Amino acid sequence: MAWKRLVLLVIIFGAAILSLAPTALNPQEKTPVLSNKLSEEESKIIENEMVTFGQILFLYATEALEKPSDLRLCAYEMFRLKPNENSCRDQYSVWHSKEERELIESDDEGKFGGVGLDVADRDGKVVVVSPIDGTPAFRAGFKPNDVIVKIDNKPVLNLMDAVRRMRGKPGAPVKVTVKRDGWEISFEVVREVIAVHAVSAKIIDNPSGAIGYVKVKTFSEIMPEEFRGEITKLRDQGINKVILDFRNNPGGSLNSALAILYDFARSGDVSMVMRKRNERIVFDNQETGDFKDLKTVVLINKGSASASEVVAGAMKDWGFPVVGSRSFGKGVGQTLAPLANGSLLRLTVFEFLVGNSKTKINGVGVIPNYEVPDPAPSPAEILREDRQLEKAIELLSR
Repeated sequence: MAWKRLVLLVIIFGAAILSLAPTALNPQEKTPVLSNKLSEEESKIIENEMVTFGQILFLYATEALEKPSDLRLCAYEMFRLKPNENSCRDQYSVWHSKEERELIESDDEGKFGGVGLDVADRDGKVVVVSPIDGTPAFRAGFKPNDVIVKIDNKPVLNLMDAVRRMRGKPGAPVKVTVKRDGWEISFEVVREVIAVHAVSAKIIDNPSGAIGYVKVKTFSEIMPEEFRGEITKLRDQGINKVILDFRNNPGGSLNSALAILYDFARSGDVSMVMRKRNERIVFDNQETGDFKDLKTVVLINKGSASASEVVAGAMKDWGFPVVGSRSFGKGVGQTLAPLANGSLLRLTVFEFLVGNSKTKINGVGVIPNYEVPDPAPSPAEILREDRQLEKAIELLSR
């Protein structure tokens, strides 16, 4: 395989260079060391870093959505953990240390102590994508595009520094300072166990007939099964009008998004085109979905990102009304590549264009058919007045 050949070449190349020195590889060692001045452990560290450098070069050369003009500068940029220096990295590609990798992998369990913020790196700044519904951050009033500048009055260094410091023992307080519209605002929040349930549903009583309301908080691997279960329950009760709420949904599994679109598509509808560097993959539908007959309205806001934008954008293109405010605008996807030294590369490898019209999302977002400003951040005001939800009910009452 090309990957294995590259790794082998990197090791051989490094060993060959070092063999020019008089203190080169020691054949008496069970595990060869690079120099008799180095311990076996030190030699292993050097070897792993050499292989890691080669892996990053290989991934950028072959897999990155946009091929960098200078591979050497590109790899240096990743190793220095610098903001985008125009050599290769887009705002969503980043190198994570071994410690940061362990933190990321702990997220897969879906349960951790924290405040409930989905955040991203944007030109070296830590930006809020969305507060997760029902979490301390949501109740405190964080908003999409807030820039996190301090945690417990100490400056934030980078994305993973922010994530690590916001995590902690449930019940422990933390102070998070953000910059919003040129002003610094501080939030005192108490960490909780963040266990995100993907889907919840209820029935809204309405004079023109009951309306089903389905809230999708994240696109986890099990979300489609939960989603279909809730929709089926509503239909079994005679409900044929549904509001799908993707507000403050930061995304998740792209496969889960495509599974939901399959349920609402007509035969021949295109859900998405995945644009990679050298190919385009079309995800179309060969059959009409089971839920196509439902009268459906979609809710989005500034906190709707990635997979939730794929669903909302495609459904809008298919003729389903979308209500709310313009979504976040993350229209690219990443792969997570484990590296030889235990670190992790998050690399942008494709862009998605949605619906039959193949509409661009990245940097643009999904623009609703009916634009209604986001509710005020106060939970009390949200409960009292939700004009976006009211507009969706109005549309389904006609």
